[in-house]
Amino acid sequence: MDQPELRLSLLGGLTITRNGRAVSNFASRKVEALLAYLACDPRLHSRESLAALLWPNNDQTRALANLSVALSSLRKQLEPYILTERHTIGFNTETAFELDTAVFLQTIAQARKVQKQRGKLDRSGAAQLATAVSLYKGDFLAGFNIRGAPDFEAWALLEQERLRLRLLTALADLITFHQARHQLDDGIRYAQQLLAVDSLQEEAHRQLMQLYVQNNQRTAAIAQYEQCVAILADELGVEPDEETRALYEQIQAGGQGHKGAKEQSLPIPHSPAPLPSTPLHNLPTAVTSFIGREDELAQIEQWLGEPNGRLLTIVGQGGMGKTRLAQEAARAMVGQFVDGIWYVSLVPHTDISGVVTAVAEAINFTFSGSVEPATQLLNYLQSREMLLILDNMEHLLISELLALIAQLTEQAPDLRLIATSRERLQLQAETLLNLHGLPYPVTSYQYSVDSKLITDNRLLLTDYPAVQLFVNRVQRVQKKFQVAGQELPIAQLCQLVGGLPLALELAATWTRILSITEIVTEIQRGLDTLTTTLRDLPQRHRSIRTVIESSWQMLAADEQALFRKLAVFRGGFTREAAQEVANATLSQLISLVDRSFLRRDADQRFRRHPLLLQFAQEQLAAHPTEQKEIEANHAHFFADFVQARELMLQRAEAPDALAAIGADLENIRAAWQWALSPINETLLSKVVSGIGQFFGDRSRYLEGSEFFLGSLQMVQAQAETAVHHQIGAKVQVELGRFLYENGRFADAEATLKEANKLTLEHKLTNSRIDCLKNLGVVTTDQGEREASQHYLEEALQLCHASDNAYQKLLVLSSLGGLLMDSGDYDQARAYLDEAMTLAKSLDSTLQIAKVHNRIAIIANRQKDYHEALQQWKLARQGFKQLNHGWGLAATSHNIAMAYAGLEQYDAALENIQEAYAAHERIGHKRGMAGGLAVMGSIYLKLGEWRKARRNYYDSLLIAQVVGVTWLSIGVLVDVAKLEMISGNLQQAALLLTFSVQHAAIGAFTLANAQEL
Repeated sequence: MDQPELRLSLLGGLTITRNGRAVSNFASRKVEALLAYLACDPRLHSRESLAALLWPNNDQTRALANLSVALSSLRKQLEPYILTERHTIGFNTETAFELDTAVFLQTIAQARKVQKQRGKLDRSGAAQLATAVSLYKGDFLAGFNIRGAPDFEAWALLEQERLRLRLLTALADLITFHQARHQLDDGIRYAQQLLAVDSLQEEAHRQLMQLYVQNNQRTAAIAQYEQCVAILADELGVEPDEETRALYEQIQAGGQGHKGAKEQSLPIPHSPAPLPSTPLHNLPTAVTSFIGREDELAQIEQWLGEPNGRLLTIVGQGGMGKTRLAQEAARAMVGQFVDGIWYVSLVPHTDISGVVTAVAEAINFTFSGSVEPATQLLNYLQSREMLLILDNMEHLLISELLALIAQLTEQAPDLRLIATSRERLQLQAETLLNLHGLPYPVTSYQYSVDSKLITDNRLLLTDYPAVQLFVNRVQRVQKKFQVAGQELPIAQLCQLVGGLPLALELAATWTRILSITEIVTEIQRGLDTLTTTLRDLPQRHRSIRTVIESSWQMLAADEQALFRKLAVFRGGFTREAAQEVANATLSQLISLVDRSFLRRDADQRFRRHPLLLQFAQEQLAAHPTEQKEIEANHAHFFADFVQARELMLQRAEAPDALAAIGADLENIRAAWQWALSPINETLLSKVVSGIGQFFGDRSRYLEGSEFFLGSLQMVQAQAETAVHHQIGAKVQVELGRFLYENGRFADAEATLKEANKLTLEHKLTNSRIDCLKNLGVVTTDQGEREASQHYLEEALQLCHASDNAYQKLLVLSSLGGLLMDSGDYDQARAYLDEAMTLAKSLDSTLQIAKVHNRIAIIANRQKDYHEALQQWKLARQGFKQLNHGWGLAATSHNIAMAYAGLEQYDAALENIQEAYAAHERIGHKRGMAGGLAVMGSIYLKLGEWRKARRNYYDSLLIAQVVGVTWLSIGVLVDVAKLEMISGNLQQAALLLTFSVQHAAIGAFTLANAQEL
């Protein structure tokens, strides 16, 4: 729900806030008074009546003039909220505002409406009264006074008394409500609050005395009587009445040990009989600690407080912790239901007769006469305030029982039903709480370059409830068990079982004889490891396989067939994919959701619990013909899926295409692997370019190189044919690109040269253009500019012949970058302008950003820093729109250089440090080396030579490891400058001589060296 823009708080004073900020500085207090009056009485008022209300001592002309001034002050800050006509003024109730007095009165009115319908104050009504009471921060406009406006003061006093009376009545009802339920602390709190507002209410003094006695606070009860005596004497000059004195004497007698004066026997006026001191329930005592599920417990608590809450079904697969959650939620409510909280396990029952009998036994109800037991039970529960838990209903979804539950929701207004089931009940009154696995750390193995555990966020491993549960249960088996040193296998285990509580508990029992790593391996082999011999676990919960198979048997044959076919999907799937690949109907998918075999998440994708997926894969493997067919369908669908988005990746639709491919990346991987063995040239050709562009545009360079390296190895392991060579060439083109991005220049060049031969031999023109372009980029960074220009110009010729605008754009941009490094800025700009024209005609957000980036570099080198900043900011907009990791890092890097040129070193340092961190996150070593070099130059300008030297040397180390020769030469020239400043002229001369003679030195670096 949207937060109101304007809040007016009149209870306890006057506070006005707009968008969370106080509104003040009005022309006078009467302006605030005018606002309060209009808000509380939002009808249209004549200007004359308002003028007379606030300025009665002035003549009408002067009073109206004062009103105009006040109105002007009011409208200056709160224009939308004030309605003004020629003769009238009012408050605009159509705006987003909140008035605390209105909320207070509305909340009480809602509670009274429910109270009238039910004939008594029930839990939901009491909750609403409690909410209203919490809003009462003090009397209406307390401490707010204005001079010379007696009619306004009279109006405020009447409002104050009206609101106070509503408060006192609400407090009195709450005291009685909580006293009847033996909720003594709440009753005492409300009684104290009532007496703080009106200390002359003698009945409230008596109730508070009774509450103190019932709460074993006899001394406080006696002190309360003495306070009552003093207040009545001081304020009214009277003594307490006979009933109050009798209660006091009874308390005194009880305190002296008189028989028959037990505290429990004290009368409670105007209230139903109190609950017994031991609240009614049959909840089993928990033998293990309850961990996690805070959000779910809060949802259940909220539902229990809703006036129309009748039936809550906790739905989830077996072993998800439905029973334990229901019991824990109920345990927090003990004492809050007059007729108790009752738990009924339905596991042993098979028909409505057994269920009715079990419920009657749980609530201590005895059948009598010839009326049907179900009818007798219904009649009994109609007038009861009770929480009833019906556990494990999935095998009892029969019409007779569901009809009885529906009748209870309609005819028993104070009965709350919580059902647990693997399948929803499909009743109108039903509220669903879908239960999934406990939150667990998601590990990312492919990005871990140092064998450290990488999780999906910054939480500590032991902050995850799944880990907490597993560790807790292991420590019951091994008291000295420690997490340290076992973080990765614990995370893998929790991820493997999807946070399923029962699976974690069963796995914990195996730690007596197996290491956690061994348990992970065993689970990966099959579900049969997840068993236990604990005798106090129900038989149905001693094996995960038994749990799943019991649900599996409840599926119809066509649902079983569909679920095992869906095992072909990885990481979830869309409705469209399920329909195309497995011929699934919407009704079948919804049925599987209702039965907890699937879930549909907020992104509209269907997913399964990992153990259910493992079970489905076992079932599919038992049908080899069906498996072969469904895997082929899956591979063809996702090959077409990627191909359809390849063109989108090059245009403005790129964000949507990247998101779509990212969502189905695991499915695309599976389809790719299927097409690799044996090689399906058609499918692989549909995928290779699009998936390569995805990894590149997402700056997932290491992942891209591993993907294509593994693919190349699979291709080369098969018998050599022309088809193998063609696919191998396409894979090598993509692999070379990612090897380059990861700083493996020599490997990249060798791979691309091999690919160049194959693309030429097999006339793969488009692949060859990409290969030559990549070779041009790789050789540029190694200082081989003549070779680079040769590759790029040959690629450009092929582009002219093939009429491929997007590839031509990429080659032109690369030529612009090459000539820029060579110092031919005019020709570089000509290539880049042509590239920009193509990029805009193709509506390619990414390439527009990249060309802006290169144009900015030229401007920066020509010391036009303001133009450079403008171009880089345009580039950053595009990269930000695409969430392009490398692009954002590169623009921050380059913006830092512009700020350094403008001698704005603080801004320069901020941007380059941000760029270095971004390059480090994506593993871009070349960017890291460049960032350190720029940091060194900034520190050199600031005179911090030690920091400059350290950053230069760190940059050289990385640049030499990855083979960025031109960058190494540039850093050596910077180090030479540092040596000159430090007075080491001989060392500076050696470095400069070596640098200027090196073939890889760029024109910009050469110019810097010559200046030295």
